[in-house]
Amino acid sequence: MVVESMQNDARHKYGTTTENHSPDSQTNSIAIVSDGDVILDVDFGNDFERGVYRVRTQSLRTASRYFAVLLSSDRFKEGDTLKARLQDLLREGLLPDQAPVDRLPRLEISLGDLFQSWHRSHPVKLLADFWCIIHGEDLLFQKQAALDYVARLAVLADRFDCLATFAEYCRRHHLPHHKSSKSENRLGEVHTRQRLLVGYILGQDRWVAASSKKLIINGSERWGTSIVNPVETGADLGSRETENGDEEEVHDDGLLWWNLPDGLEGD
Repeated sequence: MVVESMQNDARHKYGTTTENHSPDSQTNSIAIVSDGDVILDVDFGNDFERGVYRVRTQSLRTASRYFAVLLSSDRFKEGDTLKARLQDLLREGLLPDQAPVDRLPRLEISLGDLFQSWHRSHPVKLLADFWCIIHGEDLLFQKQAALDYVARLAVLADRFDCLATFAEYCRRHHLPHHKSSKSENRLGEVHTRQRLLVGYILGQDRWVAASSKKLIINGSERWGTSIVNPVETGADLGSRETENGDEEEVHDDGLLWWNLPDGLEGD
């Protein structure tokens, strides 16, 4: 019953369906692995183009508990349809990992609720790098990913229940890439929270201690106790600068660094 409940929750939360679409909907597809046997078609919301990725189901199942539950059971449409489509290919004499993109089964995922608050996050590229992590491949778009980028990847890892895989990949590839301390010092609360989150996930106790101390001393918008002058820091409510020089989103409790896991941000 626990697995069944989780499958229902996952399907309703992410809005997933498995279908076979025409080649016309393969626009801008990205091959995360050349021998992928399924297409992930991701809706980021009305403000963004869709992302289409060729991936390997076994890698998804191994790395992510979400995909392990969604795709491994014959009791739900996603797993059933995927299995049937792959068997159809085999009966036609096509190995799924060698089939053309337009013949592969397709899994549709909706992430519009998440990316609507990330106005400059380039979601197609960000998610491509996330699937690279799932498959143990080098990142395609951010070879030296800074903290802000890694924190966004961490949110995706939490969403798809694969934080252990994510943490191991970051440790092995020495992520995030560090900026100078001078650069970090001019960044505001978002940066502090991102560093606390990533430090906690990666087991970096010094990051956690330093970021927690800074948050306690400066206060937080979330608590209504921030003592930092937004004009002095450039961290006004509507626009914050990230390590990449982009504008950061406003306070959004839906983002993991504003809603830190496992009681990190106690009463």
